[in-house]
Amino acid sequence: MEEIKSLFKANFDYESVLFENRTDPKVNELFEHLFFYCSDKSEGLLTNKNYSEEYFEYIKKATGFKNQTKKNGKALNWWGDLSNLKKEKELNSKLTSLEISNLLNSNASVATEVREVNEIELLLKKHDEIFIRTPYERSGRKNLIIDRIEDFDKNLNQVEKLLKSSSLLVEKHQKNRDYDLGSTFEESGGKFKLSFQIKNLNDSKGVFRGGILLKSKRGGLELEKIASEYYKRGARSKLQIDSFRFGDDWNWLCEVNYRKTMGHIIKKLSRLCPPANETALLVTPSSWLKKFPTLKNLSHKLEEIDGIFPLSPIDSPVKFWLVTASDTKKLYKEVIDWWSVVGLKGREFPTVFSKIIED
Repeated sequence: MEEIKSLFKANFDYESVLFENRTDPKVNELFEHLFFYCSDKSEGLLTNKNYSEEYFEYIKKATGFKNQTKKNGKALNWWGDLSNLKKEKELNSKLTSLEISNLLNSNASVATEVREVNEIELLLKKHDEIFIRTPYERSGRKNLIIDRIEDFDKNLNQVEKLLKSSSLLVEKHQKNRDYDLGSTFEESGGKFKLSFQIKNLNDSKGVFRGGILLKSKRGGLELEKIASEYYKRGARSKLQIDSFRFGDDWNWLCEVNYRKTMGHIIKKLSRLCPPANETALLVTPSSWLKKFPTLKNLSHKLEEIDGIFPLSPIDSPVKFWLVTASDTKKLYKEVIDWWSVVGLKGREFPTVFSKIIED
């Protein structure tokens, strides 16, 4: 077995450490196994979790090498850097995204920063339905939808609690939001260049449920302006710009992640797929699924479906799945067949996965 040359801590609690100065070991445990599919044979993971030999052998069949872990040692941060906290706070804040989107006239959804409860109530009266985000959270956590003025009072305590921590971003709830785009830019020749894009499968509250690596690119000029502005403000190496479409309009700058992203993971997972194939990642809570005793048993149940690969340990509360097919129609068919095998009896097919086929 090759010696570990670089030891990493898969710090998926990056935002918690950056903005709240606290660690979140539970989040790291839920997601850190994704590192195994993105690493090279000379890279190891610092973790307190005990992974079974069965799981490591299972991964080896896909990657070609056996992963290594350590419980002690000096490790580099993997998910987010945490070397220049002031700069990273600025570049990861949704308030910075709002400022830049207004500067570049990219704020098509007309998001507004609010600091007082009465401001939110006024916006609700104006728009009838509003979508509320916190400036420093990840993956749609703590997002809130209030869809009528009559419901304001019952959400008041939650709104007041959120406002105690920070100002909030409020905008009209775009029910016709139908396409979420993640665009990764990488530094090259003293500027950012568009590297790849992911169609994000986000649910109605903006929670990430998966993504597909896109073969064609869109929004180049608008996105390049945004990336250039972030470069001027000190961003380097890489970043992801999140955009969304609603009706005939695009909000090209919803937020920016100045760290690794699920898009990065999907791009890495594509190494395990035939080059011409579509590559997708799906995310499901275990509460949506039937129970399977072992990965071997689960894999056996899925063996008649081409292109489905479970990524997570069998006991993980959140399951990740790699899906690959020659085109999106076949990929969607695989996902429907997969759900018929793993979906909890009586639980309907998650509508968010229908976005795979929609454009």
